[in-house]
Amino acid sequence: MSNELDKCLMDLYSRNCPKNFEYLNIIRQLNISLDKFKIVHVGGTNGKGSVSYKIANCLKSCGCNVGLFTSPHIWTPCERISINNQIISNENFIRYYKIVSNVDNSRQLRIFEVFMIMAFMYFIDNDVEWVVLEVGIGGRLDSTNFITSSKLVVITSIGLDHMNILGENLSDIAYEKAGIIKPNTTVVIGPSCVKYAVFKDKCKENHCKLIPVTINALEFDTENTEIAKIALTQGLGLDSKIVNQRLTIKPPLRYYHLSDYEKQIIGLSTYDEVIIDVAHNLPGMYYLAKQFSAQKYRNLLKICIYFNSEGRSLDVLAPLALDFYDIYLASVDHPRISNNTRLLRKLNEMHETQLKIKLMKSLSKTNGYFIHNTPNYKEIINYALGEIKKTSGVLLLCGSFFAMFDICSTFQILPSVFGISNQLPSVKY
Repeated sequence: MSNELDKCLMDLYSRNCPKNFEYLNIIRQLNISLDKFKIVHVGGTNGKGSVSYKIANCLKSCGCNVGLFTSPHIWTPCERISINNQIISNENFIRYYKIVSNVDNSRQLRIFEVFMIMAFMYFIDNDVEWVVLEVGIGGRLDSTNFITSSKLVVITSIGLDHMNILGENLSDIAYEKAGIIKPNTTVVIGPSCVKYAVFKDKCKENHCKLIPVTINALEFDTENTEIAKIALTQGLGLDSKIVNQRLTIKPPLRYYHLSDYEKQIIGLSTYDEVIIDVAHNLPGMYYLAKQFSAQKYRNLLKICIYFNSEGRSLDVLAPLALDFYDIYLASVDHPRISNNTRLLRKLNEMHETQLKIKLMKSLSKTNGYFIHNTPNYKEIINYALGEIKKTSGVLLLCGSFFAMFDICSTFQILPSVFGISNQLPSVKY
């Protein structure tokens, strides 16, 4: 079965798709109707995946049949499509991929659109009542925004990310995020969204009820939890007692601490700390730095290893510059991750700041691992682990989602820890 899944994924990732293909034609050919779904549409710069996850799990706890479509994935594309917290099986993934692939012109679809169409087909066939639909990028022009109505819209946060697509300033980005607001729905917006008039204006224009969330949280998960709670209780009218019981759940690798058992496998003591987080943009790094600073690590050696998404500036690391003694850059074998050559080029192009000085100092210790473009993450992780073992320190690994598969493999973190099958495809992209 895994060989057949690998074939599907190799076919999927070999696509070279036009940017403006009309994917709605494929949806019409497949007779996909959304009429029976109650849709919760979730957007935002950061937190939309976590909030989607929390909302879906709470709806399930209330006895609803809930489909969740989210992105990206860590171990397997099957993670993107789930019903009642159970990801789609390899068999069903293959089945729906073949159905979509047999439609005329389907090779023009972008990868994200293929997954989305597969998800809706799967939800229809399994009589899903509620669909929690996470936006890919932005909102107004996102592929998920073909829906014509929604029961609830949640916009978690506004921050600088994907500026080449969404605009160079926060007001432009807020405008794009507000594009998912549909007529006569309820709209919940996170704390960083409240100051942008576009949300109030868009709600007034569409006769929507606007519910702002105004919590000032130290930890990102606390803010996401409050947004989900308000969305479920005030937005959907669910029982707060049931909601509160399920809100602690969060997706994989959100400030994840290695367990004592996982540390023992790699020869660390229980006093050493290894933390893994998917923070990868500037707003995410600010939250990560704030949470990290609040921990009792003041007198410990603190080291960070960062995996950079291709096209992203290394300046996103600025919030971490003060807290960490060393910040190492590392690469994995993935087309969406900066390789060694690009990392060094980005570093040389940086302005002379304290961050650049720290990165250059750290690089001087690991530059032997930057030969050619061979992925160097294993060597740099081993080097950093050796350093923290000397003094019982803290190692933080963060950055792109697309590096997390390799990070987890290095630390032998199994998907089953997060309720995901260990039967993985060999095609990791």
